[in-house]
Amino acid sequence: MISLRMPNAERVRELLRHPNPRQLGRLAEIYAQTGRFEEAANVAREAIALAQSTGAEQQADELRRRLKDYENAASTGSAND
Repeated sequence: MISLRMPNAERVRELLRHPNPRQLGRLAEIYAQTGRFEEAANVAREAIALAQSTGAEQQADELRRRLKDYENAASTGSAND
């Protein structure tokens, strides 16, 4: 099911002219679920910057926590459960 979501998530991102932090956070989750941790981290960083620019600090904090997981997984090559 996850593999079916990936092309759809990437296509949605292409179609969005102005993605919001929640959408980008979800895309980062999908990347991580499919083992694409570097991409997950990059998208999470983008989502954090966007959340901060809109004053959504609580959302930015949650995204930062996820970013740490993605970065750890990228460095070890596996997700931390």
